[in-house]
Amino acid sequence: MYEHTQSSWWFRIPLLLGTLFPGVAGFFNPAHAESYRWAMWSVSALIFACLVLFWDLRVSVDQKQVLVRFGLGLIFRRIQMPDIINAKAVRNSWWYGWGVRYTPHGWMFNIYGLDAVEVSLRNGSKFRIGTDQPDLLTNAIQKNLGK
Repeated sequence: MYEHTQSSWWFRIPLLLGTLFPGVAGFFNPAHAESYRWAMWSVSALIFACLVLFWDLRVSVDQKQVLVRFGLGLIFRRIQMPDIINAKAVRNSWWYGWGVRYTPHGWMFNIYGLDAVEVSLRNGSKFRIGTDQPDLLTNAIQKNLGK
């Protein structure tokens, strides 16, 4: 069994500040315009929701499946082992970005860095999992193929 949680402070700190500043701006609004206050608090709440949803990236591999989850687990991808043909370590281009992305190689979940594992599926599609442990994740998936 393989389990790994990856987080990124470069992502968390700007979002924490992005949550704080609109909230404070709404609270200390000198004009006391109620619509401005609610707009700032709404922006703050939206940024906070993004922070919670993408807090970290957790990857679990067992004999039955690969499970990739962001944050609370509302955004996830579950891949059954019989659906996997192959897994290999790859390097993403910087312009693929982070988060949930559609790339030229299929869908990708990534929270930080350029290293990933590309999972080839029986239906012809591919899915990339961003990780700071590409070799360990590749080995965990390969080990459970065919079981």
